[in-house]
Amino acid sequence: MMRLKPYGAAGLLDLCTLLVLQVVESCPAELRDAQGRPVLPRLIKGRSDALTTIEAVSSANARMSRGPVTANDLTDAEKQVERINDLEATVAAAFQTRAGHPKARRNVRRALTSQGEGAREAGAIFGILSEITETIGRRSSHSDA
Repeated sequence: MMRLKPYGAAGLLDLCTLLVLQVVESCPAELRDAQGRPVLPRLIKGRSDALTTIEAVSSANARMSRGPVTANDLTDAEKQVERINDLEATVAAAFQTRAGHPKARRNVRRALTSQGEGAREAGAIFGILSEITETIGRRSSHSDA
């Protein structure tokens, strides 16, 4: 995400678009619906809770050498978690696109920007997709073993 900073939210949403198309292509069959589309609840753990928020903020603060978690950190993180929960439906809508469709990229981008094109939305969508790609990666590494 830091490398995309000069490109702003638009650059991050472009990356998210590519991630959605990758998920649509590589999602294991058991995580798809009857029509072959990825099913979001099968791909993510579920709604975030307070402990998840505290752990995520603590980890981020440690990586950025910020020190202990503050009340402001938690408030910002809680808002971001709330936004992530709100944007799950947006990501699920993006998964309805067929990867081989000639306008797949445009359709995914349109779905991802339906709730706004700001940095907060882009960051939250990226967070959701990061968790999903991690889930798919873990499943494929277990099936390869």
